[in-house]
Amino acid sequence: MPATLSLSGSAAKVIDGSGGSALANFDTNTGSFSLASGARVTTRGGDFSNPGSFDVGKGSKFTIGGSGFNYTQAGGSTTVDGKLDDAAMLAQQPCKPISSTVWLG
Repeated sequence: MPATLSLSGSAAKVIDGSGGSALANFDTNTGSFSLASGARVTTRGGDFSNPGSFDVGKGSKFTIGGSGFNYTQAGGSTTVDGKLDDAAMLAQQPCKPISSTVWLG
């Protein structure tokens, strides 16, 4: 079921039962996901697919851990005014424009 999750501020996080990041294995966004006001999320690695709505606001950062993994836009929309980090090589399917500025690496 698609969900809506918005993190705002540098201290924003989602904690699992053992005190770690509940978003470490986040690999598919089918709902609405947004980072704002300096929020940061890093996954453990692996390809990331976004058929939903994905927004990285100014001063915020989304990092796909590891190396050689892809960020795939599989429908929906991605807006980046912050940073989509270097491991997130954009694989647009089909090609759709990404609004604003995207920094890779």
